[in-house]
Order: sequence, then C-alpha cells, then structure tokens
Amino acid sequence: MRTNPPLVRLLIALTVCTPAVISQATAIQKLPRITHFKVQYTKYSFKVIVQSVDGDPEIGGCQIRVTCATRAAPPGFYVKPNGYYAYPQKSDRPGGDIDNGSYDQDKQIGIYARTISTRNWPPGVYRVAAGPTNDPPSKWNVNDDRKFRFEIDSEGKIVGKRDLESENVAGTHVVIYKKKGVYACFASLLKLESRDTLYTDFATRTYRSHSDNTGGSVRMVSHDGGLTWQDLPMSAPQFNTFNAANRPILKTPNGTLVKVSAEGDGWEQATSNDNGVTWNVTKHPLAEGLERLTGQCRHGYILTSSGVRLHVMAGKRKGSDLRELFFLRSVDDGQTWQFSSMFNAKPKHIGFNETALVEAADGSIVAIARAEPEDHSVRTREELATSALTAYLYQSVSADEGLSWTKPKRTPILGFPAHLVQLTDGRLLCTYGYREAAMGIRACVSHDNGKTWDVDNTYTLRADGQGKGGDLGYPVSTPLSDGSIFTIYYFNDDDNITHIAGTKWRLKDSRTGASKSKD
Repeated sequence: MRTNPPLVRLLIALTVCTPAVISQATAIQKLPRITHFKVQYTKYSFKVIVQSVDGDPEIGGCQIRVTCATRAAPPGFYVKPNGYYAYPQKSDRPGGDIDNGSYDQDKQIGIYARTISTRNWPPGVYRVAAGPTNDPPSKWNVNDDRKFRFEIDSEGKIVGKRDLESENVAGTHVVIYKKKGVYACFASLLKLESRDTLYTDFATRTYRSHSDNTGGSVRMVSHDGGLTWQDLPMSAPQFNTFNAANRPILKTPNGTLVKVSAEGDGWEQATSNDNGVTWNVTKHPLAEGLERLTGQCRHGYILTSSGVRLHVMAGKRKGSDLRELFFLRSVDDGQTWQFSSMFNAKPKHIGFNETALVEAADGSIVAIARAEPEDHSVRTREELATSALTAYLYQSVSADEGLSWTKPKRTPILGFPAHLVQLTDGRLLCTYGYREAAMGIRACVSHDNGKTWDVDNTYTLRADGQGKGGDLGYPVSTPLSDGSIFTIYYFNDDDNITHIAGTKWRLKDSRTGASKSKD
C-alpha cells in the first residue's frame, strides 16, 4: 500500500438519452480499487458513495462528466465545444493529498460521497459510471468504476429505482468450480426429468475473453439439487451425446433427435438415430442479402406444446453494422425448416443478439433479447445516446407460434443476457446478469404471460460482484421438486477469479414446483 497516495478524484460519467433517440484476449490481472460502492436515490437526486481500498488510494476531489450525445447538458453542467461530455459547473479542486473536498459529504478518509440534483433534468434514461481516479496520475494510473442507470419521467422524477444494493433472497450460494488463472464461464444446466440430478459443462479459458480457444472445458454433476458437485467422468464428446439424449426439446415421437445451429456462413440441420452418438448433417447456405449468422442464442430453442420447433439466431445483413434476429421454424419434427427474419426490417438504431424463448401459459411465445450497440462498442454520438437504452432487455411476442412477431419493446428489466422458464403455476421466471452497481445475479417474475414484469419485486440473488466491466452472469435456472430453484452462472468477486457458482433459492410464495419448460 502507498503511504502517500496522490490526489484522487471521483469520476462520474453519465450517458443521456431521451425516449425519442434511438478483443483481443487479455490476461487476468488487476484487483479492484473499490471496496464499497452505493447509490442512494430520492425523487429528485442521487447520491454516490465510494469507499476505496484502505490507503490505496484516498479519495480527494470530485470530477463529474456527462455524456451528452444529442441534447444540451443537464442543469448544473456545461458542454465543452465539440466534445462528448458535459462537466459540472461546481467541482472539487483540493490540493496535494487532501481528502474531503468542498463537496465531499463524508469527512472520513478514503470515502467520498456526493449528492447530484436531477431536478429539471429532461426525461430519459441516464447512464452513470463512478469511481476513483488519480487524474493526472503522479505515479501510475488508477481507474476503477461502477456503472448504474436511472430514468427520469415527464414530471422530472427518478422512477423505477429500489433499494437493491444487497441480496434479498434467503438462498444458499455454492462455488462449483474456481481455479486461479482460469477464466471459467458459460455454464450449461441439465436436469433429468425423474429426479433433481443436475449436470453442467462450462468453458475453462486461459484468458479473460469470450472468444479464447486456448483453454478447455469441465463437466460436473450434482446429486442433491446443486448443493454439492463432483467431477463427471465423461469426455466432452461423451457429454455432448449424453446431453442431447436427455434434452426433451431435441426428441421426436419416433425417437430421432433433431437440432439446428448457426455456422457463420450458413446454418445446419442435424438428425441422430442413435441417441446422439452420430449425426447426419445437412448444410444450408446463407439467405440472400445476409453477411453472417452466429450461434449465440443459447436459450433460443423451444418445442411448443403443439409440436412446433423454433430456434432463434443472430445475424447481420450485408451493409449493416447491427445484428438482428432470425429464426428457423419446423412443424414436421425437424424434417424441414423455414428460415425467416424475425422483424422483416434492417435495424436502424438498435440491434439484437442473445435471445431467450419460452412458451407462456396462454400459448404465446415470449422472446427476451439483448440489445446493441453497447457502451464499449459505440462509435458515434448517436450510438452513445442509444447505448443508454440498450442495457435493458427487449421483448417480442408471437401469438401464432413463430409465424409473426411484435415490434421489440424495451422492458423495465435492466441487465443481460436472460434465461426464461415457465413455472408450473404458469408464471414466467426471467433470470439475468446485472453488470451495474451492485453487480450480481437477479430475477423477476411475470404474472400475466410476459405482458408485464414485476420489477418492483426483483429478486437479488447476488449483489457482491466485483471487477471492472462487470463480466459475470449468463444464468440458467431450473425449478426443483421441493419448490426451490437452482440458478447456475459465472461470477467474479474480490479476488478477481472468474468462476462457476450457483444459488439454490425460493420465490417468496414458494409456489414454483417442477418446471413446465421443454428445454
């Protein structure tokens, strides 16, 4: 720890958007600089509280910058000429190692607190990133932040915020796989129909990258509903065969297994007559006008109660910078497939990729999609404004088993990607990663077949995620026979080791029962 830390200022970045505005692998490194981060809200203000790692660094003044893409700066801020950002008209400028600047509301060393009034701010979604930074640095650059968003309504009030800084679920957390130097991610979850035996496989990568192919994979099993896990003595090909043979969604009445997949330059349909040991594959080229298809929609494959098979995949049209959704549909047990665009229009401002599907109790098909562009990939001021909206999940519904879909609509669910499952009482459960403060895993329920989502009663399974960028999530949930739910995900906490974890928990009324999902 440094004994004489440099001046450190609090950095807050806001992305402003009104409703009308529409890697390379890197080695695992750097522990967080923030030990505690909290946001408190009133109707017309928010308060940021940042606590630094003890003695490294102290938190001095406060520098705030606001990203203003298409509108003037909010009241109390000014915009630099031709710049992306607006800055507060009143900022701390302490000297030396002084902590507790003029606007610091917490006089303890190492803690900075400041309230920002939002009175008279224009309605829209506002994005905030807050954290300590020594700018300019006297030794080395320190930069660690946490992100959050809020929305201001037409009356100028902050809406849709609740106290979600801590877990509100009495669940049991388990570490399934954790190893220093390994980036463990993207866990699957298979539950056998006859009992609460759970199976998973996941990637074990060398670098902190979603595209790293230098690592391997691990397979594990739990015989007690997810509380304890053991290595599964299967190779990756053996597990793939076992997994396919035990997925009801892949089976046809005559015992044949059928599946489809996106393959970049086209798509493939495959059938197996020996429970997934061997597959007969037929390749199909890209449809005219498409540039590429991707297989990212891990939970975008369902078998409806009437026997219709649907598989959603993301892709790009030629000349488009944004991905959109396409789907394959079969009504003859996978013998033939119809390929279609989900929305029949090239995206203009917002694109979509990772998507989950579920059949609701009324027979409608609900699709929940991750939107783009995201904050890290924006290139223009317009995209920067749009990215304030794309951290929310978007929803589309089909009332005719996938033949047509409603226009995507932004939900009040902030986070991504999502997993969907229908519970035996007909409710829909959506679990998702939450990559803003307080980072973790969350869930919410729809009581009306996806028409509305009860975000006012959001379940916060985990709120202790750490690490810059918030790389965690991709949850998968399954109800268990005792009425509880097991949710598996990948996570990152204080030691910065990305690992596979799970939570066994219950909804407040414990009426979940076994799953109706055919996945």
